[in-house]
Amino acid sequence: MNAARLLEYFDRIAEAPDAVSRLRKFVLDLAVRGKLVEQDSNDEPASALLNKISRYINRCCEWDIKADGSVPFNVPAGWGWSRVGLITTKTGSGSTPRGGQSVYAKQGIPFLRSQNVYNDGLRLDDVAFIDVATHQKMNGTSVKSGDLLLNITGGSIGRCCKVVDEIIKANISQHVAIIRLAIPEMSDFTHLVVLSPFFQAYVVDEQTGAGRGGLPKNRMDQIPVPVPPLAEQHRIVAKVDELMALCDRLESSQAKRESRRDRLASASLKRIGQPEDVGSGEEFRENVRFHLHHLPRLATRPEHVKELRQTILNLAVRGKLVQQDPNNEPASELLKSIGRLKIERPKFVDDYDDGTLPGAVNFSLPQGWIWSKVQELLENDREISYGIIKLGQEPKEFGIPVLRCSDVKPRHIDLSNVRKVSGEIEQEYARTRLVGGEIVINIRGTLGGVALVPVDIAGYNVAREVAVIPVSHALCGEYLVDAMASPFFWETILSNLRGIAYKGINLGALRLFRIPVPPLAEQHRIVAKVGELMNLCDQLEVHLAANQTNQSRLLEATLCDALGVKCLPVSRSSRPAPSLKQVAATHIEQPPRPIAPHPAPVQAPTAAVQGSLIEQASQVEKPRAANGDIPGAILAQMQPGQEYSRAQLAEALGLSVYEWNMAIRELKESGRVVQTGERRGARYHIN
Repeated sequence: MNAARLLEYFDRIAEAPDAVSRLRKFVLDLAVRGKLVEQDSNDEPASALLNKISRYINRCCEWDIKADGSVPFNVPAGWGWSRVGLITTKTGSGSTPRGGQSVYAKQGIPFLRSQNVYNDGLRLDDVAFIDVATHQKMNGTSVKSGDLLLNITGGSIGRCCKVVDEIIKANISQHVAIIRLAIPEMSDFTHLVVLSPFFQAYVVDEQTGAGRGGLPKNRMDQIPVPVPPLAEQHRIVAKVDELMALCDRLESSQAKRESRRDRLASASLKRIGQPEDVGSGEEFRENVRFHLHHLPRLATRPEHVKELRQTILNLAVRGKLVQQDPNNEPASELLKSIGRLKIERPKFVDDYDDGTLPGAVNFSLPQGWIWSKVQELLENDREISYGIIKLGQEPKEFGIPVLRCSDVKPRHIDLSNVRKVSGEIEQEYARTRLVGGEIVINIRGTLGGVALVPVDIAGYNVAREVAVIPVSHALCGEYLVDAMASPFFWETILSNLRGIAYKGINLGALRLFRIPVPPLAEQHRIVAKVGELMNLCDQLEVHLAANQTNQSRLLEATLCDALGVKCLPVSRSSRPAPSLKQVAATHIEQPPRPIAPHPAPVQAPTAAVQGSLIEQASQVEKPRAANGDIPGAILAQMQPGQEYSRAQLAEALGLSVYEWNMAIRELKESGRVVQTGERRGARYHIN
């Protein structure tokens, strides 16, 4: 491996999704394909090793290729193919002692469970113990030095470690399987085979059962295993150890670099949003210039863009986003015209001293602004209310659409999955029937959602976990939504949550939450500026996705070049890896190639500062950029309520068996997709 070349480019490929993790998998895949070390014609061939195993266990150990018809991939001369069950003297899972956890002892014989098995070894911090008598009853589940332990159920399925000499006696649970090699010297290389993407894809594909699922012994025994000469196995293990140590150093370096960048980005945004007594004037403008100048390096992940969005909203509610105009009518006059500035609190408002809520955030406001309670911003004939308590069974036809907390997102409403209630139920909640212009905010369940109701969904209603705030039409509803989506308002919400298991906001507290209100003309200017800057954030996210695509391609080419192979072994044969020069040039000089038929160039968004204003300096078109997200591509092919076969999804996207197995495993483990049936009868649907 050309480690120097890899290190030369690592700073540029480290931002690729899971760069070091992909490097580890790539090394393992090369190892089991005979592409990591040179072959030596003087080595005793694998056929002799397999014949030795055959004589030892008294059965044929070499896979009959002619009878089977094919092999997973070609291996070098001197290698052979076998199966797990043909090169082992013992395979199979353990068992749970009679009585379960009640027979666990404070000390004694270690009882190894799936939470103790990791790829880098056994972790015994929380190991259970059984007494000697129980150990003797479970003699068939005893482990020996050199055994491989493989997790065969649950979310940790596929994790595997080798039992070291220090473990003298131990037993395993039914969630762990023993793989005991007939030739103990083969255990280190076989461990690498089990950890490789090639073997892990089989583990995922061979699972049976619903819920937790599992890998049965008969299917595990049939998984094919490439077998190199024993001397080459030792050379491969040594090379993998060397490369994994390099990965450890790269991972450590990457973690330190990302930590420094995260601290710098957070500190920069904090300086921009700091109180006006230390963040005004030229110092504030310089802080903004610094952040925008270094934006491409500070914002490299989606969470960085999310922080930037929060900073924009924070500046908006503090009067730092646009310049004030002394000719604007003060906000106090605006609220007087609404007629609720000095209104008495309704009887259902809880008594919070004089209206000051615990945890409320206070800061000085610009000239012409005023602090107001949410209650003082409402229409005169309407009050804040929550919606339908029990939605009942959804009607098969007709019905009234109802917004739930899953539909109300930060600053927008998602209508893609709205359910309905019967007209009879909805009639009892006319108070929360929407007419357009109200603000809906989540008060239970998924908190953080707040949005302005558009007039085109007039007639909708809301569920119990959503509150309707009928703000006065004399105010700018978009500004109030931005204020309620800001960190300032969110801190107030967090400080006033009530409940134990199911926390929420009391309506009495919500009515007294304070909001900074600027003059009406400035409200509209703030909304326009927030819209511009949020568009800038959208463009930045597109740029990041496109940049990740380039980094992934550069990573692929760099790995091929550094490891001296022509293409990635896990790639489809129809897509050879590009040359390093081609990808490096593309990474520097050209934008990524979007999927759209008429692609537009992707440019890094920039911005400039004028006075205390943040101005967008360039207009960037939004191309559709592919980001190599195979699980996302699979989800995009699926519709709620529909079931799909593997052929329907994998063939439609042109996925290889490896790509499909790894992607569907991720989707199932994350709970986004559920599998029913097994093997060829397996069907998949969105959870």
